[in-house]
Amino acid sequence: MDLAPIVLFTYNRPIHTRKTLESLMENELSGKSQLFIYVDGPKPNASEEVLNKIAEVKKVIREKKWCQQVTITEFQTNRTLPVTLVEKITEITSQYDKIIVLEDDHILSKGFLTYMNEGLELYRNKPPVMMISGYMFPIRIHLPETFFLKGHLGWGWGTWKRAWSLFNPSPEELLKEVEQKGIHAFNLDGSSDYYGLLKKCAEGSWKYWDIRWEASIYVNNGLCLCPRLSLIRNIGHDGSGVNCGSNLNYQNQIISEKIKVIPQKIKENKQARNALSRHLRSLTNTLTPIDRIKYHYFSLLSKITEGRKII
Repeated sequence: MDLAPIVLFTYNRPIHTRKTLESLMENELSGKSQLFIYVDGPKPNASEEVLNKIAEVKKVIREKKWCQQVTITEFQTNRTLPVTLVEKITEITSQYDKIIVLEDDHILSKGFLTYMNEGLELYRNKPPVMMISGYMFPIRIHLPETFFLKGHLGWGWGTWKRAWSLFNPSPEELLKEVEQKGIHAFNLDGSSDYYGLLKKCAEGSWKYWDIRWEASIYVNNGLCLCPRLSLIRNIGHDGSGVNCGSNLNYQNQIISEKIKVIPQKIKENKQARNALSRHLRSLTNTLTPIDRIKYHYFSLLSKITEGRKII
C-alpha cells in the first residue's frame, strides 16, 4: 500500500507538539511514512514568552526521527494556520495525490495511521467520498465500525487531490451555494451554526478556516468516512489554543486502539447523523447566555430562510 504523506501544523505549544509527535511515532506505519512539519512564525510585537515557546517547538520537532523521513519548514513571520494549511494541502496533494492532516494538539491511537491509509486506499477512486476522518464525537450509541456522514470532522483527517480540488476558498460564493442547497441541512439539522461561521468568514474573519472545507463538501454532496470510536483525542481544549476553549469531555475522551476499514455502501448513515445532531445540541447547554441566544437565532434563521414553519 502506498502510504499517504503526513503534515503537522504547529506554532507555540511545545508540550502539545511533543505529545502529538510521540503518539505518531507509536504508530506502526510511522517508520514507513513521510512527515512534513510546518512551524508558524511569531506575530508582530510577539512577547518574549511566545518567542521562547516557538523556539522550544523548533527544538522539540528535532528531538527524534519521528517518521522514516521528516521535512521541516519554519516560517520567519506569522502566516496563520488558515493560510498555511490551505496552501500546503494544495501543494502536497498536487505532488502525492493524498494527504493526512494533523495539528499540534492531536493525540493519536496506535492504529490511527493504519485506519487512515486503509480508508484513503479503499475510497481513492470513489468520488462521493471526499474525506477520511480519524475523529468521532463521543456519542453514546452503537454504530458500525465505520460509516459515512455528510460533512467533515476536522481533527486528524485525510483527503485526495480529486476531492481537495473542489475546495472553494471564497466564503461569499459558498454562502450563495449553501443558501440554494439548504441552510438547515448544512447546520446539521439545526444542531450547529455552520452557516453563521461561514458568514463570519465572508465578513473577514478567517478564524474558522475549516468551515470553507465543510461547505465545499456539503455543496458537492460529499461524504466523510468516520470511525465508530475516535482514533484521536484533542488535548487543545485546555485553554491553550486559539480556537478551542476548555472542555474536559474532549481532553479525557476514550479513543480506540484500532478501527478496521471494510467496504460498505457509500451513503450517509442516518442513525449516526441523528446521534451526532443530538450530541451537538447537548453542547449548547454549556454555552453562555449570549452565545446561546446567538445559536438559537441562527437556527431559527436557517429554518425561516428555507420556508419552514416555526412553532
